Amino acid sequence: MRVGLNILYRIPSLAGGVETYVRRLIDEVIRVDTKNEYVLFVSSTVEMFPLPQRENISVVPCAVDSNNRALRYWWEQAFLPFEVKARSIHLLHSMNYVGPVVCPCKTVVTFQDLSYREPSVRMSGARRLGLTLFSGLSALSTDVVVTVSEFSKRSICSSLNVAADRVRVVPSGPGWNSEQPTRAAIEAATRKYRLDGPYVTAFAGGYQHKNIPRLLSAFQTACKDLPHRLVLIGRLAEDVELRRPLVRPEFLDRIQHLGHIPTEEIGPVLAGSELFMFPSLYEGFGFPLLEAQGAGVAVACSNVASIPEVAGDGAVYFDPLSIEDMSAVLRNCLNDPARRRRLVQLGFENVSRFSWTASAKSYVDLYNELGGS
Repeated sequence: MRVGLNILYRIPSLAGGVETYVRRLIDEVIRVDTKNEYVLFVSSTVEMFPLPQRENISVVPCAVDSNNRALRYWWEQAFLPFEVKARSIHLLHSMNYVGPVVCPCKTVVTFQDLSYREPSVRMSGARRLGLTLFSGLSALSTDVVVTVSEFSKRSICSSLNVAADRVRVVPSGPGWNSEQPTRAAIEAATRKYRLDGPYVTAFAGGYQHKNIPRLLSAFQTACKDLPHRLVLIGRLAEDVELRRPLVRPEFLDRIQHLGHIPTEEIGPVLAGSELFMFPSLYEGFGFPLLEAQGAGVAVACSNVASIPEVAGDGAVYFDPLSIEDMSAVLRNCLNDPARRRRLVQLGFENVSRFSWTASAKSYVDLYNELGGS
C-alpha cells in the first residue's frame, strides 16, 4: 500500500508542539512500518528535515510556496488530488488541520486542537478565517479525523459537528526530551547560563495564551521572601516585557529570560530547577509537561483544557486565571521538598504512559484499516 503524507506547510516555522509531532511521528512511523510505501508531499521552497534512508520512502517536492498560506490552501485543494492520483496513493494523511476536500483515495486529517477557535489564542483574522473554513471542510469530508487528546476530540465533535465514531484519539509521544539528564549535563547547563542558586522554570511560549504576565505576578507574590529566580525559556509574546509595570524593581535581576536555547540543553535546564510552572490557558496536548516530568522536575500547571489529561497524577494544579491560586501553589511547592520529590516520582510514572512507538503503531494500524477497505 502507498501512503501519502501531506506536509506542505513550513516545517521550520511551525509552533514547537506541531513541529515536534510531525518530525517525531514521521521518523517513528517509517521505522516501525517496513511493509507500506510512504510518499511525502513537501513544498519545493522548504528544505526538508532529515529522514531515515529507507527503500520505502520517496519525497515529492510540490510547486507551491509554503510561505503563502492562501496559495498553499488553493494548491492543496486544486492540485494535490491530481498528484495523489498520478502516484497511485491508496491513503493520504494530512498532518496539520487541512487536506483536500475531494480526493481520489481514503483520507486522514490530524487536528492537534481547535486553537484557532479559542478566544484566548491570538492570531490574525485572515489566518483564523482560513483555518475555520478549510479545516472545517476537511474535518467533514475526511474519512477519519485524528487528534491527540480526549479534550480535543470533544471540541472537534461539538464545534465542527463531526460524529464521535469518525474521530480517533492517538496521544503523542513525550516530546523531544524524554530522558532524565545526567548530573554532568545539568551542571554544564546551569554553569553555561549562570543558574546559580535555586530557580523555577517556565516556557515563555511566544503567545499570549501562555499566560506569562499572570505567572510573573504570581512569582513576585510567592517569592518575595524566598531566594528563587524565575527562568524563562524561549520567545516571549510580543506584549510581554520584563520591566515595569510587569516586573517590580526588586525583581528585575531575579527574572532571567534565556530566549531560544539548543534542544539538547532544555532538559538539563529544567532538571536543575526546583519547580516547573505551566500556566497556559489553552493546550490541545502539552509537550512541555512531559518533557519537564521526564527531566525529573516537579510540575505545577493549569487545570484547564487537555492539561490535566496529559500531566495526570504527576502534577499539582491551579486556576490559571487566579494569580492568588497560582501564587499559593507555587509557594507551597517551594516550601515543601517532600512534596516536590513525590511529584517527581509521579511525573516519571506519568511519562511512561506516552510513547512515540505506540503513537506510530496506532497510525500504521489506521492506515492498514482504511487502505484495506
